[in-house]
Amino acid sequence: MDNISWNYSIDSIKFTKDRIKIDGWIYNLFSHEVIESVFILYEDGNKFPLNGDFLKNSKDVEDVFGECSKNSRFTAFSEYPPNNLVRNLLLSKIEFKFLSGKIFSIPTVKDRNKNIDKFLPRKEIKIGVGVTTFNRFEILVETIKKLKMYAICELDIVICDDGSVDNTKEITKIYDDISYICGKNKGIAWNKNRALYYLHTIQKCDVVILIEDDVVPHGYGWDLEWSLSSLIYGHINYLPSWIKEQSSGNGLWYSPYVSKLLSGQCSAFSRYALSFVGFIDTRFKRYGHEHVEHTLRMIRAGFGGKYLDSNKRDCNFFSIEGSLETVESTSTFSEESVKENSVVFDEIWNESIYRMAWRNDEEMMLLKSEIDNIFLKRI
Repeated sequence: MDNISWNYSIDSIKFTKDRIKIDGWIYNLFSHEVIESVFILYEDGNKFPLNGDFLKNSKDVEDVFGECSKNSRFTAFSEYPPNNLVRNLLLSKIEFKFLSGKIFSIPTVKDRNKNIDKFLPRKEIKIGVGVTTFNRFEILVETIKKLKMYAICELDIVICDDGSVDNTKEITKIYDDISYICGKNKGIAWNKNRALYYLHTIQKCDVVILIEDDVVPHGYGWDLEWSLSSLIYGHINYLPSWIKEQSSGNGLWYSPYVSKLLSGQCSAFSRYALSFVGFIDTRFKRYGHEHVEHTLRMIRAGFGGKYLDSNKRDCNFFSIEGSLETVESTSTFSEESVKENSVVFDEIWNESIYRMAWRNDEEMMLLKSEIDNIFLKRI
């Protein structure tokens, strides 16, 4: 069918515990078409009918395109595909069949990476979640509870404990289906690398989500949002409320906020992106700048934002809300550490984009010993 005669938009794709909700509109420029049925076509060949409300009044669309579009809105619902959930959703299409006999299909995710299907495994997408923590046992317990409760996908969760002196290790007695890595207190960069290296290199996850212990989900499908967004953009960050007011965009997993500010409280990476950019530079100690520098390297490699002026490190970061919220906690912020790391930031800026998870053999052996002693989830 002639694509030029059609106008359409997928305005919203939301996840609930049991189904997917899709809102949008579609109409034909030259003929009045009435929808007879709607299907979702998954990449594996499965085809399922979409139930919902079609031919809804669309005053907003009519104001722009005229009377022919006045009943063009739809709200459709579908169950989750039985297999290869993330891949199928990312590469799916919505098929409209009209009373005239015409059939027209549109991509569910319109602006996905054109080459994304080349690097996605045919099997189920493997999702790893690394939770970084330090002396916040009570908060950590609730965080893990909500990470699991609101997840739609199967997750490989690892807790990375940066030398806590409280009873954080007891988390393994509460949740016996998670892994746990601990070591001496070495700061944010090292602790995040524990998670990145274990999930990316050892477990070979297709998506790695890094989340701090005081950031918790509040809606079903948070894991889908972060996984899909990381596969679309390669790298995606969390945008908390204090940055939202200074950003443009929608903050949705397929339409992120664009901002010059960045938070490291949660971030996600595709396996493809990490293969080119690598890990957080371990020359950053304790607190400050490590996540910004890593994200800037991601953007230099073409993931998670856009450079406006590389000489000035001027860029836009891509961030989403991702059904997350921050809970109140005691910060480990250190002004002295931030100043020290700012010096490191300037010194290493012109180096290669790719960084290993260690700088020398001593650091490699330390990371190896920490992973050797990992508490593995029980199957």
